[in-house]
Amino acid sequence: MTSTSAPAVADPGAVWRIIQGFSAYWATVAALDLGLFDALAGGPQALEELAEATGGSPSHLEGLVDALVAVGLLGRAGDRCSLLPVAETFLVSGARRSMAELVRWSPGPWSNWPHLADTVRTGRPPDPVEDAPGEFYGHLVDATFPTQHAAACRAVEVLGIGGAPTVLDLGAGAAPWAIAVLETCPEARAVVNDLPDVVPAAIRAAERHGVADRCRALPGDYFEVALDDAVHDVVVLANVCRAEGAEGAAALIARAARALRPGGRLLLADYFLDDDRTGPPAALMLGLTMMAATTRGRVFCRHDFSSWVEASGLTGVEFLVPLPGTEILTAVRPTEGAPR
Repeated sequence: MTSTSAPAVADPGAVWRIIQGFSAYWATVAALDLGLFDALAGGPQALEELAEATGGSPSHLEGLVDALVAVGLLGRAGDRCSLLPVAETFLVSGARRSMAELVRWSPGPWSNWPHLADTVRTGRPPDPVEDAPGEFYGHLVDATFPTQHAAACRAVEVLGIGGAPTVLDLGAGAAPWAIAVLETCPEARAVVNDLPDVVPAAIRAAERHGVADRCRALPGDYFEVALDDAVHDVVVLANVCRAEGAEGAAALIARAARALRPGGRLLLADYFLDDDRTGPPAALMLGLTMMAATTRGRVFCRHDFSSWVEASGLTGVEFLVPLPGTEILTAVRPTEGAPR
């Protein structure tokens, strides 16, 4: 008797997860717009109480709550709703690691996404961020500050940065990395650079954290602004290289290397692809976002970054994960020889 195995049956679950991912994103945005997560920050509430707090129709709010239960943001026991830890940590406004504003701004201009096929055909999104960088990045840098500051504080601790370092933060945004060093090292001083429309965000953040007196603004394009060579103990490139394409990233790393004193350290935070480009998923998807939002933006492999850093004359390349979701490359300027 000959036995035959049944042919494999394709599972449509992956396609449904893609479709439902669209719904999950907009459910989260709606909850933020309604202030739902903030309303639950003080503890569980009944649906009727929650509807009153958010101004929502009770029956429609229940549908939204059900969706947020399905995606793991809310818990529900009978009529009472509560925040699950991920929402409490990342989606309450003002939380130390809040990603509430990042949900809105991380995808780039929403208007670009329905035209992604045209972007693939033409090589250019209809509304690229570069057309109005100050306007977009002015929002994004404040949105990214909480999570980046938490990661930066942990990185400074892991790397044992101490003493009285001088820091140069290129494309600093709201300067979470420079501020983390200044908070850890009371004698440290920092120069924070970004576009003229963006650099005020860094000064405001430094004022909030009580370190503005040790922080100097350097407005201007990081490819063109005048930099002193061989003077800084730490140079930061945090989540900027991916906006510049391969040639721009290599040039920016070379500028950073020249600004380091001998023995100084580069801190480069980004999303790094595995060298076979099969993961991690967050980096792969961010690459699509960069393509949809910018004309040059891409994500790159660890090997690419290592090559650019070594070509700049730095040594001792290491990749570290200070907190889940954040990876940094660190390298050092040798005490002999000048970066190229």
